[in-house]
Amino acid sequence: SFRFINIFEFLSTNFDLKEFSVRSYWSLSTYYKCLIPLIFESYQRVLFCDADLVFSDDFIDFYSLEFGDNLIAAIKDTITPELDNHPDRLKELLSLGINEPRKSYFNAGVLLFNLAKIKKQDYENLLRIGLKKQLPFQDQDLLNLIFQDDVKLTNLRYNFQNGVTIYNPEYLNHISPLDCEEYLSALEKPAIIHFTGSIKPWHDPSQQLAFYFWKNARLGNFYEVITSELYGRKQRIEKSIIKDYLRERSK
Repeated sequence: SFRFINIFEFLSTNFDLKEFSVRSYWSLSTYYKCLIPLIFESYQRVLFCDADLVFSDDFIDFYSLEFGDNLIAAIKDTITPELDNHPDRLKELLSLGINEPRKSYFNAGVLLFNLAKIKKQDYENLLRIGLKKQLPFQDQDLLNLIFQDDVKLTNLRYNFQNGVTIYNPEYLNHISPLDCEEYLSALEKPAIIHFTGSIKPWHDPSQQLAFYFWKNARLGNFYEVITSELYGRKQRIEKSIIKDYLRERSK
């Protein structure tokens, strides 16, 4: 069954919206996932997935995994294995109070909450404390701060982050052989493909693994709308390039 919940109504009723800082292309809604332990307390576990992803294989092994004593299951962020090559970001994470980001910093696009073990009042207290900090990557930094000692990390194929860091051709040279092997194995057979970054497959169909998105888009009711917007975007970019060229020629 499908159930639609007005998260904004809950947020605005129980929190001061000024507590939730936003930047770049992220909006207030990026924090909605942080409210899952407060809203879905009657459930045993909840799988959260961002909107910019595609399911490409069975993921039941991830959904039914054993938590042990952990409160959440997640997948390492692509920057985690090479944080030493990003000293500014490493410094940010350490200053927030995330003690071992090189080992446990996870991506917040796919999360499995062990709601049976999360104590609502304790979680809400940690959430409010975390919101008072300067959070460069808003919800992701916040959840890492809260669950840093209670996260079960699992295989990259359940949140294969297709964007930003892994587009760097030197990426595989900067990570350990074990992380490299996991990346290549997940690339061969991803289960959940997460199109991280601001450029999505519907912006650029030539990017890696974009065909998984378009394969599903063709089956939906909005294929013509998506392709129309893509064509319009392409035309706007071409016009901008021409204008820049003519402007330079006229100087």
